[in-house]
Amino acid sequence: MIPEYLCADLYTSRLTILLPHLEKLIIRSFKTEKLQLFIDCIDNCPNLTTLDIQCLTGNSTDICLKKIFAANQGRLTKISFDFESIYLDVSEDTSPRTFPNIKELTINLTAIRALSNLLKLIPNNIFDDVSTLLYLVHLNIHSAGYLWPFDVLTSLIQKIPSLQQLKLSLCTKDDHDMPTSTNPLIFRLPYLRQLHVDRKCELSTLLQASPNLNQLNISFDCLKLFIDKNPYTIQTGIKRLTVYKWIDNNAELIEDLIQIFTSLHHLEIIMNDSKFR
Repeated sequence: MIPEYLCADLYTSRLTILLPHLEKLIIRSFKTEKLQLFIDCIDNCPNLTTLDIQCLTGNSTDICLKKIFAANQGRLTKISFDFESIYLDVSEDTSPRTFPNIKELTINLTAIRALSNLLKLIPNNIFDDVSTLLYLVHLNIHSAGYLWPFDVLTSLIQKIPSLQQLKLSLCTKDDHDMPTSTNPLIFRLPYLRQLHVDRKCELSTLLQASPNLNQLNISFDCLKLFIDKNPYTIQTGIKRLTVYKWIDNNAELIEDLIQIFTSLHHLEIIMNDSKFR
């Protein structure tokens, strides 16, 4: 909290004088129009690299992401909007300006189109209409609604060849949960080491695309679907497996699991307590 007598200094250049050694700034419960004014005052903090925006309210059209990305004379490398903040739109922009300073970004977007427009602001080698993200290694995607057809997800993943950690929490109306034998494998993830899937989906394609996967976190429903569709036909080198929301007390499923995940060093099963009360 900032004392009342210092509030006037929030919107002046004195902020950099008052906090010359500031490295991380948390902004909480701002409205969009106030945030835009405040960003202008973050101008010359030599050590400030992290901006954490929490509980942002207001109109998403009032937010200029380019202004936020360029704040503090382009020194910011990590920017995050928490899940309590409004969802933002990114309009298509023909301006050539990009922001190589941004290394880590957490943001709530309104639609897939907004993601495509956002990626154009991150400088990489241009591939089709979306950047090929050569240096992106961690990706976390959470969908708020049924707006993610899996062909769009596949198209995105194949543009991230160096991906090491992938977390998916998606809602979709697609009948096919992931590309299968009727939809040929069109991407490879040779560097992917960690995969976290928070909803039910068919894992075969992702596992086949990720020969060096070490750690897998999935729900019970996801595991059951995978085993039912791939009985002993796929063996993986995964060493760490976490299965949560487990709702089965039959030992046969554990035996099936061991037949597929033959290299396990660590197995964690998290029970869904509500099913056993």
